[in-house]
Amino acid sequence: NHTHPDVPIGEESEARLIRTFGPQTGESGGDHLSICEDLDLADFDAARIVSGSKFVYLKNEAARMELALSSWAVDEATRAGFDLVSCPDLVRDDIVDSCGFAPRSDEASQIYTIRDTDLSLVGTAEIPLGGMLSNRVFESESCLPHRMVGISHCFRTEAGSAGKESKGLYRLHQFTKVELFAVSTPEKSDDILEELCLFQQDLYVAFRVQYIIHFKSNKI
Repeated sequence: NHTHPDVPIGEESEARLIRTFGPQTGESGGDHLSICEDLDLADFDAARIVSGSKFVYLKNEAARMELALSSWAVDEATRAGFDLVSCPDLVRDDIVDSCGFAPRSDEASQIYTIRDTDLSLVGTAEIPLGGMLSNRVFESESCLPHRMVGISHCFRTEAGSAGKESKGLYRLHQFTKVELFAVSTPEKSDDILEELCLFQQDLYVAFRVQYIIHFKSNKI
């Protein structure tokens, strides 16, 4: 993919803040690790023994929340016209390569490969969704844009990420993600990108409204 022409060129200091949502100041109820411990929401120690570092057992309400948020996001996307796809977590290596998931020359691969096979674990549902359309020709522009919402587990080696938000529920090797995916003509590409951005913003705002209503109604 080419970099969008509106992206500033230069160091991080050149980045532009486009918009913000929600409160920017206020007292914190504690970091997420202390909240997980107080409410028995996650077990990192057991996961470290069973699978290694950067894995987690989500427990109790955290496990329910993951399922609920995934289901809600999928429902909202299908209402918005996206076709729902539950994706495989393993794909052939040539599909990974075709989707452009190859590291730069100075970077390590983020993809887990399966030894003695031509299969890899997906880092995002984008890979099997793209592969699903491989060797397909859209005969008419009337078929486009083609919108899909995929849900899958995501596996990432997080090679070279030591020290970057390394504690708790950050930069995990495995997580669940809902992915928005669309195929369009080049002329409609910017419009589709804006549509995806606005949908995600609306989703976030709707979540905050429900969050506020729930906690006010329960007087928490």
